[in-house]
Amino acid sequence: TVHLTLHQVLESIGGRLWDASVLMAAWLGENRSSFQSSDRARPLRILEIGAGLGVVGLAVGKILPSAQVLMTDYDPCVLDVLQTNIAANFSDTTSRPDTAILDFRDFTAESRAEAASAVSGGIAVEGPLKRYAEAGQLNAFDVILASDVVYDSYHGCRLAQVIAAMLAPECCACDDPTARPRAVFLLPDSRPQ
Repeated sequence: TVHLTLHQVLESIGGRLWDASVLMAAWLGENRSSFQSSDRARPLRILEIGAGLGVVGLAVGKILPSAQVLMTDYDPCVLDVLQTNIAANFSDTTSRPDTAILDFRDFTAESRAEAASAVSGGIAVEGPLKRYAEAGQLNAFDVILASDVVYDSYHGCRLAQVIAAMLAPECCACDDPTARPRAVFLLPDSRPQ
């Protein structure tokens, strides 16, 4: 069970409850075994993009309590509501999901190339991806989740850049398909106006 405080965050698309998030949370509950690995040496790291009110991230935090879940949105007002919903669902601060700002507009081919060059050269990342590098989030997540996050024409390209920048590289020695990095998106083909 996930408890939500439904605060309508005016001016924000993320401050609403979208059907796709409920469907994705149900799908994750039914498919939890595809995300569990018995031979994992560290906790599963899960990134939710465009968390909004938090249905998906809250559900995955309950379904996979040993996972490290980071729920993100670009709107600080939405993140405030998200914090309220996390507190309503997790009394133990050690297992509760974390939140952070993530803005698609930060992720371009150029910003990714600059960050990769800096990392490979052993220098600090500057530019739009600096905050993600400093937080240890670049190429760090085993699973990336998002539901109903494409609502402008440029989002598809930017989401590809986010995935490329944030998803961990695949481990060639891994035979367990549940341990392979992956991105799971639920994108409806229409949105009510």
